[in-house]
Amino acid sequence: MKYCDDVIIKKIDEYISLNKNKIVDDLLELVRVPSVKGEAKPDAPFGEKCAEMLDKTALLFEYNGFKTDINHIDGYALSYYGEGDKSIGLFAHTDVVPVDDKWQVCKPFEPVVKEGYIFGRGCNDDKSGVIETLYAAKIIRDLGLDFNSKLVMFSGSNEESGMEDISAFAAKEQMPDVSLVPDAMYPCICGERSMIKFDIVSKNKTTTIKKFHGGEAFNIVLGELNAELVYSDELWMQISNVCGNNENFVISKDADTIYITSKGVAKHVMDAETAVNAAMVMADMLAKCPAIGDNDAKLLNDISSYLKDCYGTGFGIAHNDDIFGKLVCANGIVRLTENGNIKLTFDCRIGLSYDLEDVKRQIHISCGDAWTVENADGSIGYNMDDDAPAKRVLEDVYASISGIDGVQGYRIAAGTYARKLKNAYPIGTVAYYKAEPYPMPEGHGGIHQPDEMMSIDAFLEAIKILVCLLLELDKLIN
Repeated sequence: MKYCDDVIIKKIDEYISLNKNKIVDDLLELVRVPSVKGEAKPDAPFGEKCAEMLDKTALLFEYNGFKTDINHIDGYALSYYGEGDKSIGLFAHTDVVPVDDKWQVCKPFEPVVKEGYIFGRGCNDDKSGVIETLYAAKIIRDLGLDFNSKLVMFSGSNEESGMEDISAFAAKEQMPDVSLVPDAMYPCICGERSMIKFDIVSKNKTTTIKKFHGGEAFNIVLGELNAELVYSDELWMQISNVCGNNENFVISKDADTIYITSKGVAKHVMDAETAVNAAMVMADMLAKCPAIGDNDAKLLNDISSYLKDCYGTGFGIAHNDDIFGKLVCANGIVRLTENGNIKLTFDCRIGLSYDLEDVKRQIHISCGDAWTVENADGSIGYNMDDDAPAKRVLEDVYASISGIDGVQGYRIAAGTYARKLKNAYPIGTVAYYKAEPYPMPEGHGGIHQPDEMMSIDAFLEAIKILVCLLLELDKLIN
């Protein structure tokens, strides 16, 4: 680092230590709002709770002395510090993914602090990014640190379910000269894959299956599926024999219905290789039961084929990009429609060498006459120059503060606001080298998982890193 010397870092550390409790309390207050996307209403395009969250965030920035404008129509707020001709953007989001009933440490929106960790939906992804942004700006201002740029702080409310907020910003507002997106990992992200979200719907209706339901977020590999089947003695016997004592299934029955819950391992799509899709577990099991009937067996076999791996092999779109690696295609939501058709929602992450329209075309071909493709929406990823000055600054600052040499920017399967911006780099909100290990059950504790958690010490370290990043980038662009 050229400008953040030991004296400045000591001042930053002292400020953070003095304000630690307030920083944590502000984050807990944001986590308490269940800002999951809901029904659109006037001045609440992504639901009332997302609008409430945006208002609370804007008030927090205003209370701390930062001029803030709210765009209720498009669902974002902009806060400002500084008056320079050059500008640095900070982009974080206040919305969160849906929750389930698998939480063990706390209720999702009743956060707790335990053994140096915060637990609660959004504590890491990405309300931490909002608070990190706020306190980085406060530290620069309150300590009177030399800063010559204008800081533009964006708080969005639709990152997890469409990014309509950042698309509106990109269409209407002036782009900062360089931007950081505190919603990822260190030292930075320098490339993101293209993305396609799509549904497939069976043309045939089910005959024996009465319910086939699982998942709430398209970008989380389905971790549990619930099915209900028309009861018959023969089918019940076959299911009992196939399931045996398999802990991945819970089965029961009454006079009319067989009830089955299949369990997988839910992970974000970027970790799909280590996930287990519960719909595939269910389909593979039921397809072994002849009493399910030929019609439903065919549908289940199709599902097994589409879900047999996370590389899109079932759709004929498997691809290996020289920069981004293997294509990832994961299923997050399964429903039985009112008409009795099975609907699956997929999230596909693709290297830039594979044209999105070619991917869509192949998906349609693979579905043939048996399935219909719907809502195939995509966005093109990006790849930053490895020698870009801003990227080098991010890597150097992280190496200097962390003491970890040689770590370079990553290219990932996940998608952030950066894909809609210019000259933007996602960064971390947690400096994991400061986190003490905390044992959690498989499928718990991570982003988008039950019992989402974040180390307080690692979060506070991230605020220090962000302050230093801003100071160094300010000198770079001025």
